[in-house]
Amino acid sequence: MGCGSRFLAYPADQATAVLEKAVGLGIDYLDTPSATAGESETRLGRFLATRRKGRLPRHEGPHPRPHRDAALKEVEASLKRLQTDHLDLLHLHSLGDEADLAKIEAPDGAIKALYELREQKVAGSSA
Repeated sequence: MGCGSRFLAYPADQATAVLEKAVGLGIDYLDTPSATAGESETRLGRFLATRRKGRLPRHEGPHPRPHRDAALKEVEASLKRLQTDHLDLLHLHSLGDEADLAKIEAPDGAIKALYELREQKVAGSSA
């Protein structure tokens, strides 16, 4: 289930009911876009606080953070808003061209952050 603009169109006090309905219908993949300034993650975090097992929050970021330190900082903030210690899936978003790819693949690029997060079991299938 996408937790972006359509999800955010619901009043905040209805967000949990919307998520309850989706999960009740069997949805277990919850997509948190980075473009919502954390509101989507905050709403989802309130829901997941007592229901984390079996849910799959996915985070779109780091976007457009090409550097390791900025990517780590963004993921840390997301974890706090989501009230969890790990993300099941984390990917880089909106790479426009080869120059963007070169930035994230640089020695201090965001790819390094993703590998570190996987090793720390903060992100990925071993999380």
